[in-house]
Amino acid sequence: MKHTKGKWTYKDSDEQIIIVGGDSRDYIATVQIQQHGGGVIAETMKGRRKANARLIAAAPDLKKACEFTCSDICPDTNFCVDNICPIKEAKAKAEGV
Repeated sequence: MKHTKGKWTYKDSDEQIIIVGGDSRDYIATVQIQQHGGGVIAETMKGRRKANARLIAAAPDLKKACEFTCSDICPDTNFCVDNICPIKEAKAKAEGV
C-alpha cells in the first residue's frame, strides 16, 4: 500500500494535533498532546509530542529529499544496496520492505 500523496499538514490544538494529507486532506494520524491526570511528566512531554507530530507531517517532504539526495550520492543502485546506504534503509523502512 502507498502513503497519501501530496503535502501533509497538521492542525494544532491544546489537546491534540491532527495530521492530514493530500488534496482531499485525508486523515493521517492524531498525536495526543494533553495527557489528562498526568501531572508534571505529562506537561514535560508536550513539547516532545508536538515535535513528533511535526516530524510525521514532514515525512513526505523528507522522503522526497532523501530520494533526490540518494540519486545524487549513489547513482549506482547496486552500490547503495551492497553498502547499506542509510537513505536506502530509511526508504525501505518507510515502504515496509
